[in-house]
Amino acid sequence: MTIEIKEKGSEAFYREVVSVTTQYQRLIKKPDLKYRDLFKSYRSMGLCMAVLFGMQLWLGALDGFNALRITALTVVAVVVFVVFLYDRMMR
Repeated sequence: MTIEIKEKGSEAFYREVVSVTTQYQRLIKKPDLKYRDLFKSYRSMGLCMAVLFGMQLWLGALDGFNALRITALTVVAVVVFVVFLYDRMMR
């Protein structure tokens, strides 16, 4: 199957194309399912992780930075970076 796009579409059209193409395996298995808006999902996940990073930083400033807190800060920082990078690459 080939999909040809000959004219420029709207931003909503391209968002839908990206969302469908990244979820094609799930849609093939269960075609009746509604696909998720990945742009919204990545943005909300990135913001939640950024809030978690801020909370860990704040708690570390109040309670002290031990090895576990530093590890959590590092992991959350990497996840925030990867999520925002992936969101930007999809755009």
